[in-house]
Amino acid sequence: MSIKRKLVIFSILVVLLATFFVAWFLIRENNLRKEAEKAAIMERIEATRKAAEEEEEARKSRVIENPIIIKRPKPKPVSMERVRKQGCVADGLLSEYNPENDKFIELINRSNCYYLHRAVETWLTPPDFTTIDYVMSQITKKDVVYGMFIAEAIDYRDEYFKDITGREFDFEKMCREGGKENPWGPHTCKPDFGSKEYRDYIEYITHRAIDLGIQSFTFGQIYMQEGSDKDWAPKIVKDIRDYAKKKGVDVIIGAQTGAITDPSYLGLFDYIEGGVGIDGNGNVENGPCLSWRGG
Repeated sequence: MSIKRKLVIFSILVVLLATFFVAWFLIRENNLRKEAEKAAIMERIEATRKAAEEEEEARKSRVIENPIIIKRPKPKPVSMERVRKQGCVADGLLSEYNPENDKFIELINRSNCYYLHRAVETWLTPPDFTTIDYVMSQITKKDVVYGMFIAEAIDYRDEYFKDITGREFDFEKMCREGGKENPWGPHTCKPDFGSKEYRDYIEYITHRAIDLGIQSFTFGQIYMQEGSDKDWAPKIVKDIRDYAKKKGVDVIIGAQTGAITDPSYLGLFDYIEGGVGIDGNGNVENGPCLSWRGG
């Protein structure tokens, strides 16, 4: 075999070998890329799964089951004069909204506050009565009036059980007609007094609050919670007053009424945020409380 022929064969072998290695390299890189993409997809799936599990655990952590309630003496009748002069905004105190709640409690204990407005906050989260009861036990001040804010905002994914019956409230059924428009962020809606589920929820949380000795109930932006005929508020307010009377607890009820001017409607409440009462001539009282309640 001539040298020239040998060189041709050698060149062909080199080309074939080079082609083989290039093909092997490309196939290997393609496989590595596919494996990396698959790993990334699996990582995203796992991250999504973990996030869903964490979210579910967070939701379940809000489920209140068989809370231990400390028995305490019935609170004294509410003094509207002291509410007017010694009222303090304590938003979320009993709900532990403040990350430094211990310092918040210390502040309240050394304060001159008599009425703790919005001490129980329900904005997007149902009240945890175990926590509320615990924080109340840390308040060393005597003769304190606690307030609960009944918010115009709910998270319709919340899970919340009546500890006696074991029934879970369906927050989606509480939303106003028209659906879950997310006015306060994802998964939120404005509740509707027209929903029996919402009325049952209000009845449950207000009755439990009264059992604990909470004496003031404020409806947030009640015009957002009312139906067009405004016939539910009187029944809801009456239920709260009737239950409180049955339990021997003096309560006061207020609302953020906005532009509502109907005297009979405003007369349902003992105090109003953002405008107070209307007299026979249609004049709005300029004060924090209705005069007939001592304001």
